[in-house]
Amino acid sequence: MASNRISNLPDSLLTRILSSLPIEDVVSTSILSTRWRYIEGRIKQFRLNRIDISGIDDSRVCAWIYGAIWHGVKEIDLVFALESNNIPMLPNALLFTCKTLVRLKLEIPFVMSVHIHVCLPSLKILVLRSTKFEDDDSVKTFFSGCPILEQLSIFYCDMRNIIYLTISIPSLKSLTLLLNDYPLDDHSLCLAFAIVINLPSLVYFKYVDFRAKNYLTVNMPSLVRAGIKVYGTLTFTTEVDVLVKLFEGIDKIKSLHLSINPEAMSFIFIRQY
Repeated sequence: MASNRISNLPDSLLTRILSSLPIEDVVSTSILSTRWRYIEGRIKQFRLNRIDISGIDDSRVCAWIYGAIWHGVKEIDLVFALESNNIPMLPNALLFTCKTLVRLKLEIPFVMSVHIHVCLPSLKILVLRSTKFEDDDSVKTFFSGCPILEQLSIFYCDMRNIIYLTISIPSLKSLTLLLNDYPLDDHSLCLAFAIVINLPSLVYFKYVDFRAKNYLTVNMPSLVRAGIKVYGTLTFTTEVDVLVKLFEGIDKIKSLHLSINPEAMSFIFIRQY
């Protein structure tokens, strides 16, 4: 009788009850009552970090993620300790095809492959840290599955297999790149790959890193504000010329916060003007 009375409560009240429960208990409610499965947006946020899952096997972690997705979750944060030897397998087929997901934060060293199907039609905010991209196509596959993405942040991801990092997302408005977490190019202090940026709607851009091997395309015509910090020194004309390509792509910007080797700065502006 008690369970029937709870099931008869209004959807808004059930949502509040579910939001206050641990995720494992929320998953259990689906077994108790089929009505609880279909309340739209019952779980708005699902956060899981390494402390939460210490000593818990993969199947249970996957069940919690599955339960959150089943209940129409809007935001998922998965943060696992990088030094851990117990990184759970992600339920990729479900996680990357969640139709209700608006915000996704992954701080976990999982491998993004072209074989992973990505379809996140509601995703607007994506934060990646320690993701390993298998190759150039894996990057394109991931971003092409996020058709209305507005904010993208990439921190210390494994790009060792990347030749051209292509970010082409028509809807994107904010981009933050802090890429270097692995050896640089053997011959100079620069990233070992080239960057292609085609972002017609971008209004904010933050770049903190060594220069790329090349900037093949930099198209950000709507850019309003940027913060750029380039590590290392630029001692050769060819190195400066590469960096000039980045600045040529943001020449219509209204506000720029720039941190760069002072000597290189003078060369850049001489070449631009």
